[in-house]
Amino acid sequence: MQIILEKKIHIKDLVIVLKKGSVIAMQTETAYGLIALATNPRAVKKIYLIKGRAQKKSLPMIASSLYQVRRFFKFPKITNISFLNLCKKYWPGPLSLQLTSKSKKIAVPAQAGSFVVRVSSKKLLRDLARLVGAPLTATSANFAGQKEIYDAKTLLKTFQNKKYMPDIIIDGGKINTKKPSTIVGVENRKAVIVRQGEIRIKL
Repeated sequence: MQIILEKKIHIKDLVIVLKKGSVIAMQTETAYGLIALATNPRAVKKIYLIKGRAQKKSLPMIASSLYQVRRFFKFPKITNISFLNLCKKYWPGPLSLQLTSKSKKIAVPAQAGSFVVRVSSKKLLRDLARLVGAPLTATSANFAGQKEIYDAKTLLKTFQNKKYMPDIIIDGGKINTKKPSTIVGVENRKAVIVRQGEIRIKL
């Protein structure tokens, strides 16, 4: 497990290791997350092993832009609000949408037929997703059922000497404790709040 300060990283090196199937623990806008190429089955499987997470559960994903989201996922037809308007208002930022896939390349398993996707306010993550050409996983970097992690020191203690661990930790310093992303889904052709998080939305 390699530790790199965020200010010393070379983004092209990270792109190479992501394409090879590595898992990187690094900051998202809300907490430290496990980042991998969502189209790489081996990398996705490793995240489940690292977290001890049941593989029937899906993983949230981050895309580089609205364009990339629409390339890989379908926007639902709903009657009470426009998902596109939500994207334009809150992206980049901690708003996640439940969407169905239109690409067979996504290696993350769907949950109830859908995926949770957002465009992060963290520029480094957007740049990585753009350069690898596909969405990234962005599940929290902790064991399943445990609290989210907000600093690299705790992250290192959590995974050190474990059988499965991230390949690289990028130390971006401590994150102030925040709520997770807000999730908007669909029920009966209407948008609904699945989880009210960092962004407050009324539908």
